[in-house]
Amino acid sequence: VGGLDGTKAFMQEYPSTSTEAFQTTGEDSLINPATVMTARRGNAERYGGLVLGVDPARFGDDRTSIIRRAGRVAYGIESYSKKDTMEIVGIVHRIIVDESPLRVCIDIGGLGAGVYDRLKELGHGTILVPVNGGSTPLDQKRYLNKRAEMWGLMNAWLSDIPCQIPDKDSLHADLCGVKYRFDSNSRLVLEKKEDMKKRGIRSPDEGDALALTFAC
Repeated sequence: VGGLDGTKAFMQEYPSTSTEAFQTTGEDSLINPATVMTARRGNAERYGGLVLGVDPARFGDDRTSIIRRAGRVAYGIESYSKKDTMEIVGIVHRIIVDESPLRVCIDIGGLGAGVYDRLKELGHGTILVPVNGGSTPLDQKRYLNKRAEMWGLMNAWLSDIPCQIPDKDSLHADLCGVKYRFDSNSRLVLEKKEDMKKRGIRSPDEGDALALTFAC
């Protein structure tokens, strides 16, 4: 479906074992599966302000994913399929009202731009952070673009024990499914989502949502 290998996509979406959940992971993945497993079993402390990562998607195979992070703990992951712009706005608006996050980092590519604009109209502009994964990173010597930088920072965060993430196979598969390389200037380059789908791996929406919490 949508260029995905049907068997792999089903195993990734509905894993019956850890092996199935991470069957897409290769030696050239940016984030090591053992690192993720340690974080799944971690016991860390929440501190500081709450940061929300929002990766919107509309229809197709992709999911809208939302996750919370406070200090060394990522928690409260939510994923939805086939939600339109206003439905996603409603979900994020409720979280903002109920949980008072310090920052809400939104991927503004595609559907995300409309989500950002409407949340701004609702009066949340001071806490919203629009994120374009293809934009210039803060550290231009180490990363090709903003998405590579966010994933690089997330990888460092995961490797710094203790930290804690949701004990969820689909998140684990997303985090370990992205390949990487370095360009001629030794900058980190992440595999494109289109290339992931060509080899039977769905868009790492839950991983992208967690990476968005490192945008600020």
